[in-house]
Amino acid sequence: MLKFDKSQYSIIVLIVVTVAFLALAGCGSQYTQSQPSDESGQQVGRSAHQSNAIPANPEVVLPPEPPLDSLAYEYYVNGLLYIGINDIVNASRSFGKAYIRYPDSREISYSYAQTLFSLRKSDSALTILNCTVSRDVDIYKLMARCYHDLKQMDSVRSIYLRLSEMQPRESHNYSVLSSLYRNKGDVDSTVWAYRKLIELSSDNYRIQNDLGRILLGASRREEARAVYKSSLEVNSTSSNIGAVFALAELYAEDQHFDSARTVYEQALVIEPENKMIHHQLIAVLMQADSIDQALVHAQKVVDLAPRDKVAIRRLGVLYYVADSLDRA
Repeated sequence: MLKFDKSQYSIIVLIVVTVAFLALAGCGSQYTQSQPSDESGQQVGRSAHQSNAIPANPEVVLPPEPPLDSLAYEYYVNGLLYIGINDIVNASRSFGKAYIRYPDSREISYSYAQTLFSLRKSDSALTILNCTVSRDVDIYKLMARCYHDLKQMDSVRSIYLRLSEMQPRESHNYSVLSSLYRNKGDVDSTVWAYRKLIELSSDNYRIQNDLGRILLGASRREEARAVYKSSLEVNSTSSNIGAVFALAELYAEDQHFDSARTVYEQALVIEPENKMIHHQLIAVLMQADSIDQALVHAQKVVDLAPRDKVAIRRLGVLYYVADSLDRA
């Protein structure tokens, strides 16, 4: 255990007491959003889905807390001191005593619930948090962690829908929601969460590619195609080659061979020696009966890999199909 001389300990106590006083007396200056009058998480979720534009994070001032109780204040300071030496058990006991005397304090309630959660008493923590009238972002996040610990995922989703309304420009909320909805198998809500993420991070091509895969899995091909096109507009370098293959394959499967060919040829401008792109382009050209052009790319693959027996055999087949038996 750390040891302090008398002067050092006095300074530490003074700092903790000052912080505690400011935390308890100054809660009225914190920002939060009033609870929605409708306590149904499902209804809150629907209103979020119906909103397309993402407004700025609202800032609503909490009402000031009731006058301080001196003994509650003393217990609260003791709890902070125990936290300082990592004694969570005694910290929780002190915060619990403070809570009994001053249950309306947001700071005491939050600190008490935090220590209960740390002690794996999520049920007890939720009892405290659900009685807290002035709920801010930190309160809701702690509630979500407690519900997650108890495997109550519907409640976690409801909490993060509230947070997405309180912080509409916080991408983490939508990231969590997208994961929760995806695990639940709710495709529409997953797509909604991903589109919110893309609105906030329009330059993140990886998010768009993830959404493209989700849409493909749901057979929403037109939407997937649009997402992959957008992804390539954001990043058309070799690091985004996966979007090239996905988009071109979508075109080819729908027999839009010219569009598929265009996508592959644009990729070859960036990576002219990428054998996989040449392979895929050969397949598209053969499907479009453009054998002569397929031969050009088949020869390029052999030039890049002269010992590749599969590539040599493919070139021979193409020459045979083109009636060039001597070269075959």
